Amino acid sequence: MSCVASFCDIIIIISRQKLAYTAHEDVIAVYFIRRFKRSERYADIEAKFNQLSETVKYGQQLARIGCWLYEIETGQVFWSEQVFNILGCGFNSLNETLESFLPYVHADDLEAVEEATQLVKAAKEYDVEYRIVAADNQLRYVRERTKVITDEDNTPIKVAGIIQDITEQKLRENSLREIGDNLSKAQKVAGVGSWKYDIAKDELYCTDEVFNIYDTERTELKTFDDILKRVHPDDQGKVTGSMDQLRSGKSVSVEYRITLDDGAVKYVESNAEPIINGEGQITGVFGTTQDITEKKLLHDDLERSYRSLLEVERIAKMGSWEIDLVNRKVLFCSDEVYKMYGIPKGRTDIDIKP
Repeated sequence: MSCVASFCDIIIIISRQKLAYTAHEDVIAVYFIRRFKRSERYADIEAKFNQLSETVKYGQQLARIGCWLYEIETGQVFWSEQVFNILGCGFNSLNETLESFLPYVHADDLEAVEEATQLVKAAKEYDVEYRIVAADNQLRYVRERTKVITDEDNTPIKVAGIIQDITEQKLRENSLREIGDNLSKAQKVAGVGSWKYDIAKDELYCTDEVFNIYDTERTELKTFDDILKRVHPDDQGKVTGSMDQLRSGKSVSVEYRITLDDGAVKYVESNAEPIINGEGQITGVFGTTQDITEKKLLHDDLERSYRSLLEVERIAKMGSWEIDLVNRKVLFCSDEVYKMYGIPKGRTDIDIKP
């Protein structure tokens, strides 16, 4: 037979009247040491108790917390209704022993919970998280904590415990962890790191890829000045100007060079926007930094090649062009072509006769 209590196990003792009663779900058993005639005072106590019982019942449901009370002397345990709700089982599924709960514990966590059960019997407290398999075969995460109750002589007489369903919290944590891992991989592949700067505290928080881009340790990038001193001297004014814009509430996109500890130079692009609180105050900056060194060097090579081609055309007095014959459009003309035909530089609306 299982014992179900709406408030774990509530015992009220009125010393002068020598009255004691134990409250269970929908049943109140009252024991008198001497005859006690039902009175308005008792009715008032009973009404208040029922109100308290109902408040605790629904409070436990909202908080997804069940509780239990273990009597050390008898080994009897009382379970609250919410414990059965968490397990998804009926009131007859648990008896008056702690061991009756164990079949619902996930196999991989059973040993730890069995050890915790022994701590209860030894009147010791614990705080543990583990998984259960509910009656509908759904996996749930719970957190269980206990408190030892002592008598006037400080002798342990009971152990009270709570079991909280933390499934949603755990799934959220697992999702964030998984997304975080994938985000780190994606940032590494793209060469993009993200960061947040707290203006008031002058504190910088960065993802791993930012440290990879700067080729430095976490301890080396804590403030805005730590970033600035790694910026190429010729680009520092550009970066401080961008920060001034952010402080004034404007978003920025800026390219600049950074110098690594070994003297190597990288090109990076940072995009950032201010963080504004509910009072309209700018409290920080959120941004991304991307390593564009390879793209920048390739662009510079193409620029140099193009300038060399223009110089060769100038010396040889020849030009180059590209025409879309299907649509009869000029796609490109070098400077020499414009010069030869006396056409304004940049004009492409040239009539191409068949």
